[in-house]
Amino acid sequence: MKAILKNTALLIASCSLTPALAFPTTDSVRPNVMARSHNNTINATMAPIVGDDSFNFNILNYMSSAPYQGADIGEVLVAANNIKDGDSESFYEQFNSLATRVHDQAIAIDAKKHPVSARNAFFRSSTYYRAADVYLHGNWTDPRIMELWEKQATDFNKAIQLLPQPGERIEIRADNFTIPAIFFKTNMPGRRPTVILGQGYDGAMEDLYHVMGEALLQRGMNAIVYEGPGQPTVRRYQDLGFFPEWERVITPVVNYILTRDDVDADKIALMGYSFGGFLAPRAAAFEHRLAAVIAIDGVYDFGEAILKQFGPDAAKAVLSGKKEYVDGLGEQLQADPDTPTTMRWGLNQGEWTFKTHSAYDFVKTAQDYTLEGYVQNIKAPVFVGEAKSDVFFEGQAAKLAKELGNRATHHVFEDVLGAVTPELSVGNHGPKYPKIEPLSLSVGNPVDSATDFHNDVNIQHMELLIHFSVDIPLPDIDETLQASFTKLVLNVGLDAPYLLYQTLASSARRLAIVKPSLSPKYLRQATELQQSSIEKFNSLNLRIDDSNCVPALLFSSFLARDMLTSTLAAVRQSQDFPLFFHQYIQYIHVQRGVHAIGTSTWPFLMQSELRPLLIWGSKLSEISPQGRELNELIASITENSALDKEATEACITSAQYLQVGLDYLLSSKSRKIGIQMVFNWAVLIPTRYIELLTLREPQALVILGHYAVLLHLCKDVWQVGDSGRHVLGGIVKELSSKWVQMLWWPLSVIGLGLGSKASYEASCSTSTME
Repeated sequence: MKAILKNTALLIASCSLTPALAFPTTDSVRPNVMARSHNNTINATMAPIVGDDSFNFNILNYMSSAPYQGADIGEVLVAANNIKDGDSESFYEQFNSLATRVHDQAIAIDAKKHPVSARNAFFRSSTYYRAADVYLHGNWTDPRIMELWEKQATDFNKAIQLLPQPGERIEIRADNFTIPAIFFKTNMPGRRPTVILGQGYDGAMEDLYHVMGEALLQRGMNAIVYEGPGQPTVRRYQDLGFFPEWERVITPVVNYILTRDDVDADKIALMGYSFGGFLAPRAAAFEHRLAAVIAIDGVYDFGEAILKQFGPDAAKAVLSGKKEYVDGLGEQLQADPDTPTTMRWGLNQGEWTFKTHSAYDFVKTAQDYTLEGYVQNIKAPVFVGEAKSDVFFEGQAAKLAKELGNRATHHVFEDVLGAVTPELSVGNHGPKYPKIEPLSLSVGNPVDSATDFHNDVNIQHMELLIHFSVDIPLPDIDETLQASFTKLVLNVGLDAPYLLYQTLASSARRLAIVKPSLSPKYLRQATELQQSSIEKFNSLNLRIDDSNCVPALLFSSFLARDMLTSTLAAVRQSQDFPLFFHQYIQYIHVQRGVHAIGTSTWPFLMQSELRPLLIWGSKLSEISPQGRELNELIASITENSALDKEATEACITSAQYLQVGLDYLLSSKSRKIGIQMVFNWAVLIPTRYIELLTLREPQALVILGHYAVLLHLCKDVWQVGDSGRHVLGGIVKELSSKWVQMLWWPLSVIGLGLGSKASYEASCSTSTME
């Protein structure tokens, strides 16, 4: 049971982490940070988007919900650009304006024809309405508090009705209040494991869909999100603040779940997020029908954590009942214009959620929120998460785990690239890279294990360096940028040896292809240099800041491109499609990890020497398809697909990006854009399509067969060669005749098809083309 609990808890927790750059990787789980910042200091090494620490945290918070359709990074950045530091009204104005604009876009979309586009727009507008509300709670009578919540709920309702399996809004009766909840049912048949997801101090239940709800659904589990007293919906509509007896909330939820015929009664888990890391274990002390409890992060004594934030003098005053002194301190903090936004927000939010009317009453009330005297009654195994650099709940998770004894699985989440574990202030540390495992990127026969390569510059290094400087073409970069890019890489590499070694490895890899008679020599060099570069990179234990984000991005980009080069070279030589497929899926995840680096450090990068290249490259995603080569493919997928609407639209979007590449490769336009699509298609395609491709769904394989046309049209590019022919041939062997018929155009372009389309389809009706 403990192993199952830990795996499930790690899955849930990982959904709150920005994707890390890890090589190799098996699952890219994009940014999700929905906890609030309780620390009013921002480490100088973290790239700030705005100057105000609290605003910066929340902006990163919304951006991090983008992987599961909660926001659009570009939209959030535009809004952030107009927010005035310390001005809560400007924060409201910008996000309210953004929410209204995206809401209007959502309304204008024909949801019957484009359900995914409409749904995602409604999800985003709902998030932005909630964002506009964050700093309004200092004035309980502000009408916007209710107006914004009605708007966010309305748009969220519209979005969940457009899910493949629509979400269900429900009201659950408790003793003297009602629990609002939303049940999300997986599309897997039968009774399924179900996770109850609960927020804490300030988050909305709607946020939890983007944080972890969708991830659970994708893995065959049901999810139910809820709110109790003190939390946004109940606080507004039932005028109830927090109380510590959280079993009064959870037991009615469990009662409801057990009435459903799609829930496995023996596999119900309860997850508490942020302050919910106290609420969930408290409820589990009384509700014993839970198979597992997950506290992210674990909190043993919430009152103790609150006192620490006020310092020893104020803590003593609270404990000794000096109400006037503590209230005076609170009023002084609120009146002082230099009070950090985080502190001001924390006081306002605490009084609002606990429904107290002064600082003293809030902090005094919080002292009742302890697990002392209750923890021994918890029967279920408990996963206790802890952020390594947690500031607000420091020591609380370890204390809870200790009190639970062998019922606890205590896991400390390391800081990773751009990641923020719950209750860890975004700015406490710069992003940190995990260690990279050495890649096997050899071409053809395996080379001998790497021998020591001289760390000092030698004649072999010089040959490779000259080749990179003079002879390596950059086929997908605008000619006006090539010379400056090469110079930049070399200059940056002098201060970052791991980048220089990776650059030399890439140079050796090209020589192995263009000089086949010397291929074993250069492959050995490529392998040795790449292993050295990875070792040097790992030894630095990097945290990303403005001094190293450029070499880190260049290093990881070269590494990912080498992976694709090796994968394509291997399929040319071995014609082993299963091996190619495995390596290509791995490459997709690596390439998307590289993209995550750029996203998380964008403000720094746009102030660096890479700015012209980034601006040029970003245009790719903005180009609309013009040609008609893939119209028939798209129509066939739309008309004949047994996939759900979301999967179908993901396939169509992936095909449309291919059409953009074809538009440039089949016309007199710049081939650079088409070649760029060969390398960047993996970044642009929807996550849902990657899931379908990983499962070898025929629709996804047919689209990959059309990607082979891009490869074929770029066969003069040294990284690609004649790989398109072999990729397409392998796909044909994977598919039944029904789906092979949809590959007539790629086969005819590449030269593998015979006769007219009609005769080809007739032949497919009796057998699959070998």
